[in-house]
Amino acid sequence: MSVEWKELARAGFRVTAADRWTMIVDYIPGPARLKIEAWGMWPSGVSPCGPDGDTTADPLPAVASELAAVSPPPSYPAGALLGKIGGSTAGRAEGKVFAIGRCCVIDLAENGGGPLFVAVNADAKTFPDERYTAHVIVSCARP
Repeated sequence: MSVEWKELARAGFRVTAADRWTMIVDYIPGPARLKIEAWGMWPSGVSPCGPDGDTTADPLPAVASELAAVSPPPSYPAGALLGKIGGSTAGRAEGKVFAIGRCCVIDLAENGGGPLFVAVNADAKTFPDERYTAHVIVSCARP
């Protein structure tokens, strides 16, 4: 079955652990199926990585323990690109967090819409404060 995707956003953004969440789309209403594709390179641990993170390093819990108030987060590779639907750039215990990697497809429920934010799964204290850029394309298919 073929899915008809409509591009919602194409963005480049500075990768930094200090900023935590960067808004990519201001609001995506549900129900919807989202496809997010990403590329770029940035440091993670001892080696550079891209959106899939450093699969040779120990995994970090998604945005450390900051999301533990919502639910115990699954572990994602260090440096992996994460997404969040809902909440805010400052909110760390709100929204639905998921791994984007190089490509992900997620379904939003009818009442599950919100802004789309992205972040790198990295410790702000150890992530180098240099200029690295990531790129994403966000596409949507409606039921």
